Amino acid sequence: NNTYGTNIAFYATIDTNKKVITIDPTNNLPHSQAVYVAIGATVEDSAGNPITAANATFTTVQETTGPTVSSVYPADNQNGVSISDNISVTFSEAMDTTSVTTNMSNTTCSGSFQLSSNNFSSCIQMSSSPSSSNSFRTFTVDPSNNLSNYTNYKIRVTTGVKDTGGNTLSSQYETLIGFTTSSDNSSNSSDNSSSSGSGVFVVVGNAGKIVRSTDNGSTFSTLNPVDSNTLLGVAFGNNTFVGVGYSGKIVRSTDNGSTFSAVTSVDSTRLYGVAFGNNTFVGVGSTGKIVRSTDNGSTFSAVTSVDSTRLYGVAFGNNTFVGVGDNGKIVRSTDNGSSFTAVTPVNSTINQYPYYDHYGVTFGNNTFVGVGASGSGTDLSDPGSIVRSTDNGSSFTNVTPRPSKYLFGVAFGNNTFVGVGTYGKIVRSTDNGTSFTAVTPVSYIQYGVTFGNNTFVGV
Repeated sequence: NNTYGTNIAFYATIDTNKKVITIDPTNNLPHSQAVYVAIGATVEDSAGNPITAANATFTTVQETTGPTVSSVYPADNQNGVSISDNISVTFSEAMDTTSVTTNMSNTTCSGSFQLSSNNFSSCIQMSSSPSSSNSFRTFTVDPSNNLSNYTNYKIRVTTGVKDTGGNTLSSQYETLIGFTTSSDNSSNSSDNSSSSGSGVFVVVGNAGKIVRSTDNGSTFSTLNPVDSNTLLGVAFGNNTFVGVGYSGKIVRSTDNGSTFSAVTSVDSTRLYGVAFGNNTFVGVGSTGKIVRSTDNGSTFSAVTSVDSTRLYGVAFGNNTFVGVGDNGKIVRSTDNGSSFTAVTPVNSTINQYPYYDHYGVTFGNNTFVGVGASGSGTDLSDPGSIVRSTDNGSSFTNVTPRPSKYLFGVAFGNNTFVGVGTYGKIVRSTDNGTSFTAVTPVSYIQYGVTFGNNTFVGV
């Protein structure tokens, strides 16, 4: 007890040799407090002999060493993080649980434990207060919704956190590079004729054809088509598949691809590709058409086109949508698809065809990769093209040597880019799209490719 004779509640344990008794007070002792400890002669040894009574007095002191951040998950510069993963921070010592807080009501950057995809202009809303473990050293938060695909996030811990002695973090902690999410629950693949999500592959095609695989692409079954309009692209996000195609057709599934229903079209303009990011679906098509949905694909509205150049593919990464199309056309949006601007086209160095035709685009490891044709647009046996951007789609450069055949689709997974195209052409890059090597071809033209559950599927 203390000098006033007040008993202090504690837990007591004895070691396996029954020689050492350890007392752990239920609550932290106050600083500058004299504490009296005693053990009486009523305690006996194993032979029944009483011990000699003993006591001691000590005075506590103020603990002044502040906590530090030992680690975070996901780690800084970690790639391929699941969009459904929780976020955690581990401190060097036990923390005051009331000081580790987060934002649960909106996307403002409030609380001492924050997560952001835009350098903390706003923050990810969490589903509940941080949960503690590891003797109050580790704290975990669960985002209210899945994180966006192929997006970079940073973790921040403010000086508002305190250890059990009331000492604060000496300076704010923030990951330098951040972590990047993967495609394990979504697709960001090229022309988007195939997509994966929630353990399901979905492929769309001619005459409204939709097929689905629930065994990692080993077998596919046919779904009832919505109508006979050909579908050219499909994407997955927020537990929703969205397909697009001829005559502005848009279809949608919210039951993991089991059934699809029609969504009201914006107009009759053909749509070739669709992508998902930041809770937004974006579709692209003929005459530079761009459409957008912010309500999980329930409704779409038109976005002002950059020009009338046909767009074939669209992808999302690092809070940026990138669309690609004919005559070297590349467009980009950094405001969640509300508006797009043109990116300087890549010169093909082929005099008669100065710009490539881009048919597909994807994102991975902070890199956009686009694939297509050399620019002739007439002979499928002509060389293809690959372009690459490492500055969030602001500029693109050629990847050489050019593939020997047209490429129509490209996807990213497990730190690998895979492109597919005419005459069974397949190419692969494991150096972040800097160079590609040929894979043994398959005999058929392949228009799309996607990745999920450690599996690439081409169609």
